[in-house]
Amino acid sequence: MDKSELEHLRRFATAFRSRGGFGTPFVKLDGNNGTWKMGKDPFDVKGRRLIADTHDAMHGLQCFEDKKPIYFIGRLAEAWEPPSAEKFDENWKPVVLMPMYDLETHEPYLFTSQNKGGRDGIANLVDAMFDCYDAHPQDIGKLPICELATDSYINSHSKQIFVPIFETVGWTERPTEVGRIKPPPAAVLAIENKSLGNVSQKKEAVGADFDYEINF
Repeated sequence: MDKSELEHLRRFATAFRSRGGFGTPFVKLDGNNGTWKMGKDPFDVKGRRLIADTHDAMHGLQCFEDKKPIYFIGRLAEAWEPPSAEKFDENWKPVVLMPMYDLETHEPYLFTSQNKGGRDGIANLVDAMFDCYDAHPQDIGKLPICELATDSYINSHSKQIFVPIFETVGWTERPTEVGRIKPPPAAVLAIENKSLGNVSQKKEAVGADFDYEINF
């Protein structure tokens, strides 16, 4: 099998990956009570240590159809920017996602958040990563080992709101045995999504041709 054939297979796998999600358990923080949840596990996993794949962090827009998430996202490291949310209907909301791996088993997870606290959590982690790289150039490319923690503030309605903190406790090479979690094909998702209206409106909304591709 030559390189071009492998590339066709890779594109097929990308395009036909489950478009309602990533087939990976989510890691989420409940902003109301400060509990961390992983997948369907009902227990609070605050303090759990995970490898954070900051290099493959993603952002963009998310909506739900039939209670399943639909994404229009790309990798931060590729300077990918989604169209303005105003071009989409009100069901689409900003979202950030970051792949994470269990420190011992390397089982994959995906941190996801639709609020500013989640975006700030990833941004602070990226800042810590570059501080490490500046101080220790030999560690460039390593991923942070993070402990799931929280901070909180009182909002304008006198309610305590919890935000995610990724406490960096170490650094490690990317696990070689895990596959990288990649964005779904954004243009395909946006074009097919009924929330965007008819085909001509969809194309205008996403600002992309039908043969648009994301280089992973």
